[in-house]
Amino acid sequence: MAVIDKDILIGILALQGAFVEHQAMLQKLSLKQKIAVVQVRTVEDLDRCDALIIPGGESTTMAVLARVSGLLEPLRKFVKIKPVWGTCAGAILLSQTVEGTKKGGQEILGGISISIARNGWGSQVESFEADLNVVGLRDSVKPFTGVFIRAPAS
Repeated sequence: MAVIDKDILIGILALQGAFVEHQAMLQKLSLKQKIAVVQVRTVEDLDRCDALIIPGGESTTMAVLARVSGLLEPLRKFVKIKPVWGTCAGAILLSQTVEGTKKGGQEILGGISISIARNGWGSQVESFEADLNVVGLRDSVKPFTGVFIRAPAS
């Protein structure tokens, strides 16, 4: 088996959304292969990455900020040749088509051959939190706070 001596550099698109939370989780990982994490805000940041995470947030805002910062076209090229994972808004940006866009449409990156419906599970005002009793958690007597957010549907 070949020994890999280079860190894997995972970028997190850091224009808007939950990029800090993704970074915190990646930094907690204990893997045989060492990973490094960079917040991607520029083309130079993106060029250094071996893979990319596009976090949840507001997909329209992310697309506008990507265009303004000169990242939109480099991102479109990146998703064709390197691993990319998108959660929520990131999944919207990675889809081939988007239903229920705001007036004027939605700029997307493509990369995954799916169609996504924005707010497929309701609008943002329908998001809520609720205490859940979950068997198997460390403290199953203490309720777990579940966060139920609007989300895209494919």
